[in-house]
Amino acid sequence: MMMTISILVFILFLCCTVFLKGSLLGGILGMALAAGAAALAVLRRRYPQKKLATAGCVLLIAVAAGTGLLFPASGLSEESPAENPLIAQLTEAALSGDLIEGDRLAAEYTAGREKDIAENGAPEFLPADDTVHLLLAQCCLVAGDPAGAEAALKKVADKGSQEYFLQYGELCRQMGSDVGFRNNWLDAVYAYPQWETANLMRGISILDEVTARDMDYVLPTIFFFLGRAYELNPENPYTNCYLGVANCIRGNYPLALTYLDQATELDDGKDQALSQTIAEYTEFTKKEGKLQ
Repeated sequence: MMMTISILVFILFLCCTVFLKGSLLGGILGMALAAGAAALAVLRRRYPQKKLATAGCVLLIAVAAGTGLLFPASGLSEESPAENPLIAQLTEAALSGDLIEGDRLAAEYTAGREKDIAENGAPEFLPADDTVHLLLAQCCLVAGDPAGAEAALKKVADKGSQEYFLQYGELCRQMGSDVGFRNNWLDAVYAYPQWETANLMRGISILDEVTARDMDYVLPTIFFFLGRAYELNPENPYTNCYLGVANCIRGNYPLALTYLDQATELDDGKDQALSQTIAEYTEFTKKEGKLQ
């Protein structure tokens, strides 16, 4: 009986430590105590004082179980980002561009993680770590600090996530890196072919660099990506706007006006910069259309 209980406790700690990413220190200690109890259960038959050996088994099993209470299988450091109050606060700071608060919260999170790793043997990497770096980068970008954003993005482990592409693309835009901007969205499209934003931004990145000399060569590629973005979400005012711009460049003014009118209706003046782009190309398209 004691042997069976000891083995079950050992397996429980092994599963919690290996598969549930529990506390390494607690797992090793619990497994050691359970193994000791199992060994004592085997040897107790040779002891003349069987009652004392049985009591020792019970004591070791009880201590092992107590270790599980002191070092739970899943600690606070492994909460999902949505459950972590620091990350929730950092999200608010990122949206508002409150760089002072963002730096403070990120530093507090990092200090807590380092303490958890040192004292409880917590995993050295959690998905929430990337979330913190990405939110801090967003906070820096909203605040107009691309250097701070670049430093935060360098710490991100998963540089293939959609959120990373979003923040790195904005970083390239703020730093004036046209090549980096284009390459970022090219990588994003390859990684996520059905991601509307990646297709839209890839089309825009090419459209921004198109010249009269390579117009005929590049336009089909632009229409491919913008068209795919439109198929994924025809209600996006940005996609409609840039399809209007692309058709204006190609000389298809009636279709250009159709897309520009749709963009105006969908945006409804919410984005001032977009509204200005729509107005400029609408005026140009109507003027050029009359000249034909």
